[in-house]
Order: sequence, then C-alpha cells, then structure tokens
Amino acid sequence: MIYKMLYLAKIEIEFKRDWTRELTKKFDIELDSIYFQPLLDSKVLDIIKIPSRKISQEDCLNIFEEYDSILEYVLLDKTDENYFFKVITLCDTNIDKLSKNNCFQLDNLHISKGKEYWEVVSNDKKNFKQLLLDLNTSEKSAFLRSITNYNFDKKFLTQKQYDILVVLFEKGYFEIPKRITLDELSKDLKLSKSTIGVHLQKIESALIRNFLNK
Repeated sequence: MIYKMLYLAKIEIEFKRDWTRELTKKFDIELDSIYFQPLLDSKVLDIIKIPSRKISQEDCLNIFEEYDSILEYVLLDKTDENYFFKVITLCDTNIDKLSKNNCFQLDNLHISKGKEYWEVVSNDKKNFKQLLLDLNTSEKSAFLRSITNYNFDKKFLTQKQYDILVVLFEKGYFEIPKRITLDELSKDLKLSKSTIGVHLQKIESALIRNFLNK
C-alpha cells in the first residue's frame, strides 16, 4: 500500500522578547540552531552557530547574562567564521503543540532579524492552520509563509521501506515522547515487532548513508 503525501510548511515565528531576537537585530546577524534537544522541566538544549565576524565573544556573553531564561551557556568551539555555543534555556518547547497537530519540526532552525524560521512536515495541510492557532500567544506570533509537497528523496529506499517510514511518522513514532510503541505498531501493521525493527534499521542505515554521502 502507498500512503498519502507529506507536506512541508515554512513558518515564521516572531517573539516579543527573546535573546535570539535581541542578538540578531542588535548586531544584524543570522543564527542557526544546528541541534535541539528537549530536557526535563521545560528546559531546552540548543547548539547555536553564531557568525564571529560581526560580533565578539564578549558581546555574546553579555546578551546571555541579561536573560534569566538562559540557565547555562558554554562555548564549545570557535572557528574563523563562527562560534558554537551550547545554550540551555527555560522555555516552551512547543513539542506538545506539534505532536497534538501531527506535525514534525525538521532540524536546523534558522533565526534572522529577530524571527525564527521553521520547516514543519505533516500529512494534512489542515494541521498547519491549527498549529498556527496554538503557537500564537501573547509572547509570540506565528505566520504561515508557504505550503509545498514534501519532496523527500526516497530513491535510496525501497517502496516498502518508504511506506513504513511514512506510517511511523504519521503515528508519532519519531516524536518526543513517542506516541506509539513498536508493540502497538506491530498490531496496526500486522507485522512482527522484529520485522518492523529490521525495516527501521535498514531505513536508518539508508538515511545516514545518504546524509553522509557514503
């Protein structure tokens, strides 16, 4: 069976007050969150890439110190082009809102001129509109920039692997926390748990090889 198409929404988020907003607007720079991990107690860990040619390390640290929401920051690396900071903040992770609306946020969040630019995938365009309603609060505004077909390059997957990957996505297997277990998927797909596990390993292996160009 071939499952329905996935869609990609580009969403713009503008915070009323946020350290990334101040940093990007004050110094006219662009940031990238190249790694994101939710922690316990509404904490979030980000690895942030900051261009080093327009802002000094001291300026970065001064901004970090101004915000109580920043619980920890560490300079991980510095190159001729960029700083790489680990930043742990206390904030709304939006994971529940994404999960509730069957949406999945892709990695590598871009931040420019005080605005965050998200790429979100879902199997139904209507989910994006409901997500926007949930994201809009007194602290931030969310705008839908575009919706397109998600052109996932599946040439390195078999049709069976691709179909299973879409089912895993739609049922929330990749969300944090997972909305479905392998045992529950086994019953839904009428496949053994070990068979699904083998398919999942092959899918992950193919995706990683493609990402690393191996």
